[in-house]
Amino acid sequence: MTGKIGNPSAFVAFYIQLDHAMVKTTAPFALFAAVILLCVACEKEGPVRGNGGSQASSHIELAVDSACIQAPNFFTPNGDGVNDVFPVLCKNVASVKVRILNSANELVLENTDLHFLWNGQDSTGIGPYTVEVDAISSSGIPMFGKSSLHILDYDSGSCLNYVGTPVSPDQFDPRICGISYPSSDVLCP
Repeated sequence: MTGKIGNPSAFVAFYIQLDHAMVKTTAPFALFAAVILLCVACEKEGPVRGNGGSQASSHIELAVDSACIQAPNFFTPNGDGVNDVFPVLCKNVASVKVRILNSANELVLENTDLHFLWNGQDSTGIGPYTVEVDAISSSGIPMFGKSSLHILDYDSGSCLNYVGTPVSPDQFDPRICGISYPSSDVLCP
């Protein structure tokens, strides 16, 4: 370590090895996140599950080996060109099944397209929704994630109301797994 404790320019390098993967990080929080991610990725006994496969989590973010699946928890299909569709982003995934259920737990849509997009069209009109993603990674490991999904509208206002931690489609970079960018939608404080 160089620098002094409390000095923001201090540099600490942490190394950790789990199941043949070496990680180097300079931030303790990143180390914690890497340990959690690698522990999930190291699970070889059964499927990788987002949020333990139980209650829906904030958004879907699954990673194992080089495979990654991401899906946001809201989108705004209002035709402004920003977050108009709901994507499920897959990287190094051999197969995927996406199910969208309405709040009455009725199936709205089921799709097996690796480049899945939903425009929000729903004949039942009963939201919020639940998204379930079942997939097989390129290396043959089952993956499952479940998340809530909200269709938001500005309702003549200047910002979107969302209770919880909002994750929008434009925050993902398909080349990497994880939230990479701020949303272009304006969220109310």
